[in-house]
Amino acid sequence: MGLFSKLGKMLSGNGKTQSPAQEAEAMLQELSRDNRVHSRYMIQGDGVAQIFIENGGQGNIPKMGLVRDLSYGGMAVRFDTDGRPLELGNEVKGRMKVLDQEIMVKFSAVRTVGQSARTLFVGCVFLHEAPDTLVFLREVIEPLRCGKSLVNLGQDMRNEKYRGEEWVCLRGDGPTDLLLRSKPESLELEEALLTFRNQDSYREVSFNGGRLKTGRSAGSAGDSQPSSPGAQMANTAHLDKASLRHAAFVLAGAPTAVKKQIEPLLKLILQALNVDVRDIAA
Repeated sequence: MGLFSKLGKMLSGNGKTQSPAQEAEAMLQELSRDNRVHSRYMIQGDGVAQIFIENGGQGNIPKMGLVRDLSYGGMAVRFDTDGRPLELGNEVKGRMKVLDQEIMVKFSAVRTVGQSARTLFVGCVFLHEAPDTLVFLREVIEPLRCGKSLVNLGQDMRNEKYRGEEWVCLRGDGPTDLLLRSKPESLELEEALLTFRNQDSYREVSFNGGRLKTGRSAGSAGDSQPSSPGAQMANTAHLDKASLRHAAFVLAGAPTAVKKQIEPLLKLILQALNVDVRDIAA
């Protein structure tokens, strides 16, 4: 059975319809079936990571694609086309923009999957020529990995304040803790606290009283207590961009099951970084 036949059968769901988001996720899973040295991490939100083509390929090449998953070895990019085949070539140079930072990268397209007549997912391999790209990717992939590892905390593992049904409490690698309180009827965010380790200190991004704040541990990393929200944290004079970026990547990599809960906080952080947030729910 050919690739597109298999995809057609997979996406048909035995007669069950799938949303565009579910179809896109299925496409990414199909692209991720190949054995790889490095794990790939899905990215929520069309404004988080993009690739702008500088050269390579033939014909009507789209100038911009949306990076939908990422690893040290490659990426999956979604291109909107005019329906014609996409020929990127063996070596493509592009500008990768992730949030408010960017770097030049070289890559090669190795696999293409069609979601529709005008949408293509392209699996790409990075052509690393210098360590700069790997250093850049590390600052993105490590918090994505921590976000992917987030799991719900049981009632017995929460402080008494956070045991109400209005709270979502998650913990992941790092350690990384995420607390969210929303209005049940609207999911409007009322309070949030994301605590994580970044290099030699613990940092936090919080939302309360309609204000977004950043903070970092007042003492050494060994003295701070990331499992106790707000412990030994001091607010920074201004919003710390490094903390906001790390927090955005954690949220962008979070499991699909908590997507609706984390979406309002992710939007606030991206707005603070002046990142276009038109399609975060995509």
